[in-house]
Amino acid sequence: MATIPALPSSDKGVNLGYPAVFVTLLVWVGFFISLRAGAKSVLTIADIAQIRFTLPAIFFSYIVFKQRKKIIQVPKRYLIGIICGSGLPFFYLGATGMQYAPVAHGSTLIPGTLPLFVTGIAVLVFKEPLSRSRKLGLSAIGVGILILLSSALMSFDIQLFKGHLYFLSASLLWAIFTISMRMSGLNAFEGAGVSAFGSLLLLGPYLLLSGDQFHFHIAPANELLFQFIVQGVCVGLIAGFSYGFAISRLGAEMTAAFGSFTPVLAGLVAIPVFGEWLNLSSIFGMLFITLGTLLASEVFRKTDNNKNVIG
Repeated sequence: MATIPALPSSDKGVNLGYPAVFVTLLVWVGFFISLRAGAKSVLTIADIAQIRFTLPAIFFSYIVFKQRKKIIQVPKRYLIGIICGSGLPFFYLGATGMQYAPVAHGSTLIPGTLPLFVTGIAVLVFKEPLSRSRKLGLSAIGVGILILLSSALMSFDIQLFKGHLYFLSASLLWAIFTISMRMSGLNAFEGAGVSAFGSLLLLGPYLLLSGDQFHFHIAPANELLFQFIVQGVCVGLIAGFSYGFAISRLGAEMTAAFGSFTPVLAGLVAIPVFGEWLNLSSIFGMLFITLGTLLASEVFRKTDNNKNVIG
């Protein structure tokens, strides 16, 4: 896969990519915690989706309007991929999965299996080669997926298995979004605007087809405020910038490596917040997927190469 080269750090040796990736990591953890909290509250998927996409649509409206000619010229399949892969369809799958499975499983399967789907698309569609490190990483991710799925089936927990399938479907959409953004030529802000506006347009048909309803009027104020801060501000506005900035300063491999720790942090937070303790099979599945994500990012290979150059 093509990667974005890391920019050099400042003359004082301070690389702002590290605080940026740390902020991104916290936002990702908050994203999964908020979805689980929403699944346990009176708020509906429509409520949280409205919160998630309205503020970014307003914030990026000027950019979308200014770049409307550029956006219109993007092939429709890539625009659809951006909207579906990061917008309402992706959000629906992730939020629905959280109704059946714990935070640690969602935060493991959605970002953790992303390299598997992205690489699969790259190899099948764009005929890109695979390094040994990436093959090992993808194999470990596959083993982790099998452990989680088989543990749900062996325990006859069909609800948990359904949650896993929703998470894997969400990850596939996110992979489509990743490829679509790469091919579209849009920058992060333009892509975020397209995703937000497209999602708001899809919200009406979603309400008609699903029968979902808004429950803003009966939701506690503290729940609404929490979702607004996490989904609207942090996920909708901050994450896109901090993630892109981290990639520009650290490189895509190092940023992906840091991102692999999302399930660990999210799982730890979910223990005191939701009382979601993990069994042994879940822990092993998470470990394989996390390790696979690290290997697939090729950060170790990059470090070895750097050592060879220095030596």
